[in-house]
Amino acid sequence: MAVQIVCANKPSGNLQDPHEAISDYGWVEDNTGLSGIWTRQIMVNWVRGGGVAYVGHPTVICEILISPRGTEYLRTKADGIWRNDLISLNNCRI
Repeated sequence: MAVQIVCANKPSGNLQDPHEAISDYGWVEDNTGLSGIWTRQIMVNWVRGGGVAYVGHPTVICEILISPRGTEYLRTKADGIWRNDLISLNNCRI
């Protein structure tokens, strides 16, 4: 199953790595149109289990990274270059 991440809740301010500060990801499932909001760790676990998460058109796939403090988080990568696609998304309405 693949989901498009359409929003991401993140704190404001000057953070060392805002990608790992994202708390929630809003998503829409490709085939069914189902949608929801998952915490960062639930989304990371889902991707680790074989799920595919991506952002935008053209599609940019999310990969799992681990911060020096051990925080697991997602970040997009295209053509070998890390990108800020998740940071640029609007906050989710919870």
